[in-house]
Amino acid sequence: MSSQPVVKTVLVLVLSAACVWGSSGAAAPPTESGEPEGWTGTPRSGPAAVAPEGFDDMLNPLSMPAGPLTVRPATHDATEPDPCAGTAVPLWERLEQIGTGLRSSARIEFEPGGDTAPALLAQARQIADLWNGGDCDQAIALLHVLEDSGARLAMGIDWSSAKAPGGLREGGLDVRIGTRSGARGLALDFSRQSGSIFALVQWGTLAAESYWSVHRSTDHGDTWVMTYEFYSTVGIVDVDAGTVDDYLYIGYLVGNAQDQFRMRRCTVGNGAIDGAYGFHVALTAGAGSVFTEVAVATNSDDFQNRIYGVAITDPDTLKFVWDVASDGTSFEDDSPPTSNPAHGLDAVWAPHYATGDPFIFVSYEGTDGHIHVQRHSTGVWDDRIVCTSVGTAKETSISAFERTVICAYEIDLATGQGVQYMISYTAGELGSWAWSGNFAEPDGVEVTAYGDPSVDARTGNGTAIIYWGETGDPDPMYFRCRHGYAVGPWDNESAFNDVDVRTQVASALAPLSYEPEYFDHGALYIGSGLIALFDRPFSLESGVAETTSGSLRLLPSFPNPCQDQVEIRFALAEPGHVSLQLFDVLGRRVAVLLDGPLGAGSHVVPLGGQGLGSGAYYYRLSSGTQQLEGRLTQVR
Repeated sequence: MSSQPVVKTVLVLVLSAACVWGSSGAAAPPTESGEPEGWTGTPRSGPAAVAPEGFDDMLNPLSMPAGPLTVRPATHDATEPDPCAGTAVPLWERLEQIGTGLRSSARIEFEPGGDTAPALLAQARQIADLWNGGDCDQAIALLHVLEDSGARLAMGIDWSSAKAPGGLREGGLDVRIGTRSGARGLALDFSRQSGSIFALVQWGTLAAESYWSVHRSTDHGDTWVMTYEFYSTVGIVDVDAGTVDDYLYIGYLVGNAQDQFRMRRCTVGNGAIDGAYGFHVALTAGAGSVFTEVAVATNSDDFQNRIYGVAITDPDTLKFVWDVASDGTSFEDDSPPTSNPAHGLDAVWAPHYATGDPFIFVSYEGTDGHIHVQRHSTGVWDDRIVCTSVGTAKETSISAFERTVICAYEIDLATGQGVQYMISYTAGELGSWAWSGNFAEPDGVEVTAYGDPSVDARTGNGTAIIYWGETGDPDPMYFRCRHGYAVGPWDNESAFNDVDVRTQVASALAPLSYEPEYFDHGALYIGSGLIALFDRPFSLESGVAETTSGSLRLLPSFPNPCQDQVEIRFALAEPGHVSLQLFDVLGRRVAVLLDGPLGAGSHVVPLGGQGLGSGAYYYRLSSGTQQLEGRLTQVR
């Protein structure tokens, strides 16, 4: 590396550090009418319905698979305290923490655990009806008594109202997803139908109290609203999500039913949970086996609105299921005949694939220590080894567009863990995987390791990737992109995060639009303190071209990254006094570039000769009560 990027350090505001959960229960399929058998919640509109016994498909008790619980190893930094250790909070206390102004926006539903006695189900229904009918204090009091008696319940909270809790804007440009700490896993996708972006966050420990939550943005990622939470005391082992047609499908594993790959779904119109869908068991692991990792892929509205699920079982087998009905209600097992997955599962549909070509690609690290890519065309699977001897417990990421397929992965090198990629321009045909070199190779001093790549090629304009770097404190998240789908140069890596990244955890990259003029990606990562954050990586030809505030408009600086000279461009709709200041990553003012009156129109302020060292900077443009911020990276 030619330089060591530096990331802006900011104060992280945590509104609620407590991690709170309930517990999971058991499953029975939805009725033929489409209403889940045993639904306990009150309908959001229309006349009240008489709910059958139980809830969702949780009517029957879950059975723990034989043998010890198998979970994916936790890879977070064990030297830092776990903010969620030993913080199980009763469900009644979780409801009590919801402010009175928000309670009318939260619709609750319960799932019984192992006890499905009619009396328990009746009490759960009564509590849900009281809360959803507006008598929240009475509902909390009854739930308190019920939990004190030893009843185990899981709880879902639908936050689809516009009053739901939103994301927090940090001191930099990154947006916090949710208000808690304890993030473990991430997924990110975009709905072509509604234009919304969805972030899925897995919180808590892998084998004990945990939950997952759905967050929705309608303004290109500037603000986020949590629309649904699912709580469990038996552990969320893994979770992934993808959008297609009217829904965001969430695939997940719960600890006391780890032999079932389950699906739930939220509507893309408002992010609300589809209560009539309940959850479906898309795939079972088989006798004496459990799932350890899952991945969800969809065809992105490209062909018959298919949903695909991929999972790793213990012992090490790859399982694959697809939605034969195109509505998430009927799944068929079409697993490959041979496989040896161990870790790092990812899957992708190839948009606009050619007839006869493979259309599903799955990547993982095998038990042989090699990186494998499984290709699936109609009724046929084949396995490609794209890299040998990468090390143990390595993460992979795969993406595709038409016949271009790219797989990125972690690898042990002489100087530390790095990130490499392999690429095929002929749909992964035998002998077509070209060695393409290192995305990021540590030098062992300035950067000791890179990891957790997330790659995306679905825009139709090229490929982008993110990965973290271990540089000490603060640690950066890097972004690179390459235009087009042919051999060519990648943009230089640039650090885009404003909050210290938590290495050895998760990140996610997805396009914010499927028809951008240039690149238009958004990224999720986990910052220090296990908080989930969203940002838009900047490239020289980003579709995220500008920000506005009233009559003030800020365009991206060019070139960025820069060496000595850069131009900061902005526009005024009306004359006014304008201030432009430059700050370093610690928030110290480096220079005042402009402070005085300007006329309406476009303006360019050259920046150079300030003796800037290598690293990240941000600038603040102000006019009256309006203020905008941008960033730039200096490379020497």
